[in-house]
Amino acid sequence: MKYLRRIFESLDRKGELQDLCDSYFAYLYDEGFEVKIAKDVVVWTIIINRPNTDGSAYYFNWDEVKDYLIPFFEKLLITEDLFTNQVIRTGILLKYIKPKYTHDNTWYKYPSGYDTKIFQPTKRQIINDEIINVPSTIHHKWTCMEYLYEINIMIKE
Repeated sequence: MKYLRRIFESLDRKGELQDLCDSYFAYLYDEGFEVKIAKDVVVWTIIINRPNTDGSAYYFNWDEVKDYLIPFFEKLLITEDLFTNQVIRTGILLKYIKPKYTHDNTWYKYPSGYDTKIFQPTKRQIINDEIINVPSTIHHKWTCMEYLYEINIMIKE
């Protein structure tokens, strides 16, 4: 009930985005996910992760969140313009870890055994659920979309 807003409560831009996220991600909240809305100079960023009690993030996989994210993206793309520039090509950033070494089967447990990477899927890849087996996210036979730690969605102001 804490996510329901009062009937006559007006919302600012951050409140509108938070309200949209709350309506699509209620089940993710129940699974320990957190959604933050941050503002930069010309960009609103929706940050989705699953925090750990010691401060670092738990890893999650695409299959855990896709049933909530795909409908959210479909709605978002109708009402909002994603922020893009020369570096941020799609406005969507999937942050994940990848192994440093091919011989280490426990690489994901230790920070010294992995590197962080960013995958920028296209709108089509997300809507059509073509994320999990993208060749650029498979490293040393590990499907790294199983090791997401954060999703950022960047929206123009």
